[in-house]
Amino acid sequence: MIKLRRFLADYKLQLIVGPLCKLFEAVLELFIPLVMAGIIDNGILKNDTDYVLKMGAVLVLLGVVGLSSALVCQYMASYTSQGAGTKIRSALLAHIGSLSHKELDEIGAPSLITRMTSDINAVQANIAMIMRLLLRAPFLIIGALVMSCFIDLGLSMIFFAAAALIALILYLVMTKSLPFYKKIQSHLDKISLLSRENLDGNRVIRAFSKQKAQQEGFDRETASLEKTAVRVGRLSALLNPATYVAAYAAIALILYFGGIKVN
Repeated sequence: MIKLRRFLADYKLQLIVGPLCKLFEAVLELFIPLVMAGIIDNGILKNDTDYVLKMGAVLVLLGVVGLSSALVCQYMASYTSQGAGTKIRSALLAHIGSLSHKELDEIGAPSLITRMTSDINAVQANIAMIMRLLLRAPFLIIGALVMSCFIDLGLSMIFFAAAALIALILYLVMTKSLPFYKKIQSHLDKISLLSRENLDGNRVIRAFSKQKAQQEGFDRETASLEKTAVRVGRLSALLNPATYVAAYAAIALILYFGGIKVN
């Protein structure tokens, strides 16, 4: 992604405004628990209906402003990712036109088609995701940890332990699954090559009655792709349940020990 930053040169404003809007949304989210605590402590316990209604209006306002910020960030991320993708495709097409016949044969048309289509689509998705999550996710985690320390230092240790456990889960799943994604890319290139060969040489294959052999080769490659995709899918499928278990276990412990303190 760092090597592709030159394609983002025309989108500096969007790259600044988008993440800042997402950061502002995260700040508003961190205020919501404090407002809720004020409603319970100063409104419900004291039977102050006016305070509850006033703070309820503040919650609605926080939600509306946060949603507006998120929509602005989403627009900026989409605009930037699609624009950068268009520039990358144009540059890649120009580069392909400059390659020699030997280089084209070595790389292969299927690989070039894959780069031009699915790979650039993946780059676009990554640009949009980075703009939406690069500032928001770390700030939410750090901000929540800091606020929890101010509210109750003892209970915040549960939060710190959960954050460390989730980080460890993410690291293990990502390090195990990344090599499989490279294998999937290789299988996709091979399948594209086999498909192109079968389409271009259809008459020759029929003339020499090689349909069965071609079908068997294609089936082997697709079976390998399926096996690799299933393995990486199983690894990735562990991510959400594992992180949810860690997060909800922390919530349960905080509610338990917090309930004891309240009593």
